[in-house]
Amino acid sequence: VEQRRELNARLEQRVQERTADLRTMLIEQESLARNARLRALGELATGVAHDFNNILSTILGQVHMLTRTNEISSRRLRLINQAAEDGVATARRIQEFASGNRGPEAEDVDVRAWIEDALAMTRTRWQHEATRRGNDVEVDVCIDDDVSSIRGRGAQLREVLVNLLINAIDAVDGHGRIRITATLVGSQRMALTVSDTGSGMDETLRRRIFDPFFTTKGSGGTGLGLSVSHGIVEEHGGTIEVQSAKGSGSSFKVVLPVREGPDLLPQIGRALVIEGDDQMRGILVGMLELGGHMVDASATGQEGLAQFADVGHDVVLVDLALEDVTAWDVVDHIRHTNQSCTVGLVTGWDTPVDADRLVACDVDLVVSRPLRFDAVLDDLQRVHAARAQGSALPHGKTTTGS
Repeated sequence: VEQRRELNARLEQRVQERTADLRTMLIEQESLARNARLRALGELATGVAHDFNNILSTILGQVHMLTRTNEISSRRLRLINQAAEDGVATARRIQEFASGNRGPEAEDVDVRAWIEDALAMTRTRWQHEATRRGNDVEVDVCIDDDVSSIRGRGAQLREVLVNLLINAIDAVDGHGRIRITATLVGSQRMALTVSDTGSGMDETLRRRIFDPFFTTKGSGGTGLGLSVSHGIVEEHGGTIEVQSAKGSGSSFKVVLPVREGPDLLPQIGRALVIEGDDQMRGILVGMLELGGHMVDASATGQEGLAQFADVGHDVVLVDLALEDVTAWDVVDHIRHTNQSCTVGLVTGWDTPVDADRLVACDVDLVVSRPLRFDAVLDDLQRVHAARAQGSALPHGKTTTGS
């Protein structure tokens, strides 16, 4: 009996010790998971700060030029607008990071405009700041005649080129040259090369240049520009590589898929905008009219359905936040009336839309605010053409300001 008691006591002690060990392991795992989340948030915050510094530098630099020259030009206003759109795209990527969504669809990006915009966004850096530091930087651009457009996300591709230009500018000391070339590689890919006559890198630096948080700029750099660019290029189905030698400059080469052949899409006929917000309704109507379409508008769902019954529109955009009736009821009525009509929902970017319901209600696309006119018009025209031709439709395709 005494031996059994001793055995039970030892077993009980072992159970208590094991329980304590498991409790300690759980606490350690929770601590590791918490630290991992904090590291991820820290990396995200640093990357966002890096992106917004570039964007805000562009806006502030262009505003400074406007105030100094007292000359308002469409070119400067376009660059300010572009920088603001890139800021919207950066904010969108934060939301996608949190929700796990993939991001905006690819679009046709004009290569010449892409390069011109990136040069203009960094002009203050390579022209004015370089002069202030006593440097003389020349920039040459050579684009082959057969290079036109590539497929990609415009804001992210601008971010890549801006990062490459900033690194090239920082590498040049004294008199130097930066050369940008764009050439076709076969028939399906384009190579963009950014070369500089700067200090160059030895093999050890060259191998680490795309590592996150690796920088040769000390406290003046985050070490994220090239690692972020590397990730963006890979997401676009491309490659990025660098050739460099100490004292002989560096050359970054980005290879990306070119755009598909041009599509001849049928024009949208008559459109109807059902939007409760006066300002947003005016913006949507103006956008569609600028696209050459005839547009009717209404502030309520009931009024919009009455207009649709009288006219029979080809395209209807419906505010998801209608007050008198639900947008889903409006869509359901339109679908029972006209199967060939293209239907889109208009929503704020923080408003989730049930993907299964989009399919069930046969919604063609979701127009998310803030709007980017070209992207909205292009996507609307494409889904309208697909429905008119009876093609398979990607229900709920989202087009936004990014």
